[in-house]
Amino acid sequence: GEVIQGTQIPIQTTINNTISVQFVNATLTLSATPQVTADGHIFMVIRVQNSSPGALLPNAPGPEINTQAATTQVLVPDGGTVVFGGVKVTVRTKSATQVPFLGSLPGVGDLFKLRNEHTEDQELLFFVTPKV
Repeated sequence: GEVIQGTQIPIQTTINNTISVQFVNATLTLSATPQVTADGHIFMVIRVQNSSPGALLPNAPGPEINTQAATTQVLVPDGGTVVFGGVKVTVRTKSATQVPFLGSLPGVGDLFKLRNEHTEDQELLFFVTPKV
């Protein structure tokens, strides 16, 4: 099975004066491939991949895509739970507001602006419980 959560980033390209948009996935994906053994245990291959937009590169049609991935194999009894961790996600947000007109004045405009940056680090844990 597979679980995917994320977004698609539109990338605009121009070839021979024709503009086209392609979408690149920036997702967190968990996939598990189970197999039942002769003694009733469950062998699983578990893969986690995290792709997120990175820096905007000069002369590039879109941001770089940062990707981290991990794969493991586990053997668990029927109904047993596997905890898969170590996936870190950092969410950065920036916002800016300003007083109309005054925030646009050269030299003093910054006095009429409010900028906010927030960084949130998360460590994700996945609990997988296979049942026959």
